[in-house]
Amino acid sequence: MQMIPLLNSNDIPRLTSLSGNIDVDKILPHVFTAQLNDVRRILGTNLYDKILSDYDADTLANEYATIYNDYVLMMLAYYSAYYFIGMGSYQIVNNGIMKTTIDGATSIDMKEADVLANKYKSMAGTYEIALNEYLLTINIPEYTQENRKATKLKIWY
Repeated sequence: MQMIPLLNSNDIPRLTSLSGNIDVDKILPHVFTAQLNDVRRILGTNLYDKILSDYDADTLANEYATIYNDYVLMMLAYYSAYYFIGMGSYQIVNNGIMKTTIDGATSIDMKEADVLANKYKSMAGTYEIALNEYLLTINIPEYTQENRKATKLKIWY
């Protein structure tokens, strides 16, 4: 399995309230979590692999470019923010679990962090629903009849 992030390092700060000075090494695991747990689940393995390979080769075109630009990028940024907000301030080291703090700043409590994280999860869900609706209107070989049936079941509103 290829571990290629489906976004650029400036996409998350550009699309979310996460600061651009967050160390890429701290956020990248959350990007991969969102990519593998959410984006791959939503697209299905075949379409996910096609988008990933075209993105890596810089050959995204037609419906695949639309899927990526209009839906995947936003979902990935928002799901990544959701995971990072929940776990980003913690670091597991040899002598325990540490919480990172900033001098001169006030950290929010866990309840406030959960509210913020869940807002990003909800925003990602909005794009997920829109993508599911879009996928039902196009015909691409990587999105099979089984995917279509599953998508119709997922759109519950």
